[in-house]
Amino acid sequence: MRQALGASRLSIFGMLLIEHTLIAAAGGIAGLLVAAIGIQGLRPLLPPDWPPYAAVGIDPRVLLFTLGIVIVVGLLAGLA
Repeated sequence: MRQALGASRLSIFGMLLIEHTLIAAAGGIAGLLVAAIGIQGLRPLLPPDWPPYAAVGIDPRVLLFTLGIVIVVGLLAGLA
């Protein structure tokens, strides 16, 4: 459809990569939300003698890892 409307192959390829990356980003955000809700739900089940330094949560390393995976998956899905 896009080609019939006059879009070049390069612009169609770029649009597909962007669309797939946005879909992957939505999935990554949904996964982080489920993880945050799950952590809050499981926190009361921790044993009372749980060390306070071993706090369970989502830290910046998890966010960076998720961002990296989202970008890679979005690009691979767009290339496929």
